Amino acid sequence: MAKEMTKNDVVLFEKIFTKLKSLLKEIQVLASKKPNDAINKFKLGLINEVIIEANNFLGMNNLPLDGFTNFDDDSIPTNSDVSMVLNLYIDRFELLKSYITKFTKGAWYYNTTDGSAIRSSAPAKLQGK
Repeated sequence: MAKEMTKNDVVLFEKIFTKLKSLLKEIQVLASKKPNDAINKFKLGLINEVIIEANNFLGMNNLPLDGFTNFDDDSIPTNSDVSMVLNLYIDRFELLKSYITKFTKGAWYYNTTDGSAIRSSAPAKLQGK
């Protein structure tokens, strides 16, 4: 995994990571009430769009699930299936974040190729989560 990113990479990373976390939050609500219910096609389309964005960002060698690129529209997954996969993607983004951030001068920053001082939160593993 990369240790430095461009400023644009950081913006894209944050955008995708935020989308993944937001989707998971919504799906967890559904999964807690009805884990075995099928997700509707509209939500599945949105989820697949974000997963494809995440795949493109991570690269095929860094995907959280070997061979998984998105959910199949014909075999609709359950809420719990989607929750599990989104959790794996978030874990992968957290791992990447641990590689691309550093603690310096009392705060967390992204390692950027141009030395931009882009603030970050601590990687989740270092926050005790």
